[in-house]
Amino acid sequence: MPRCPSCFTLMSRVQEPQFHYCTCSNCFGNWSPKPNLLHWVMADAPATEATPDEPNLKELAELVAESDVKRPFPCPECHQTMRISRLHLMIPVHVQECVKCSYVWTDVGKKALIKKLFHAMKTSTDPRIVALRERCARVEATSAVIDAKASAPTPQGGLMSPVNNWISGGGYSGTSPLGALLDMLIY
Repeated sequence: MPRCPSCFTLMSRVQEPQFHYCTCSNCFGNWSPKPNLLHWVMADAPATEATPDEPNLKELAELVAESDVKRPFPCPECHQTMRISRLHLMIPVHVQECVKCSYVWTDVGKKALIKKLFHAMKTSTDPRIVALRERCARVEATSAVIDAKASAPTPQGGLMSPVNNWISGGGYSGTSPLGALLDMLIY
């Protein structure tokens, strides 16, 4: 069982339908496989109304702001320093990601905040958010084209290595010309 990267407490495994993760009983952070977390975040929100004791976006944002750690932690699995990045382009919340293990650490409240923000931004009619959704869609389409071209055979008969698909879970390294373009579009 991995130890919490924040407080070094042994974490407990949690199994939910179609989603599993580890959680710390001391600081309430979560250690999740990135693809599973992305799938959970993007899954449709339940049609039921929020209960009165469920925190709203503002309360979750305040909780996250209080508990957010700005320094990168070591990965609980491989002990390499994780990088601080966004889980998804549309969500302005930073998580800690181990690129090698493809796991993500979210401090208390971040997992719920990311899901609520994603669904709020997905359905918003605010012109700024609509413009951001459109830019993200263009970036995702551009990334797919670049990935397809990078995977195509070269004239010499070999394969080029695929571009890192940072939108769907690969992470953005910031070293390519595409990275500079994406920084201008998104950040």
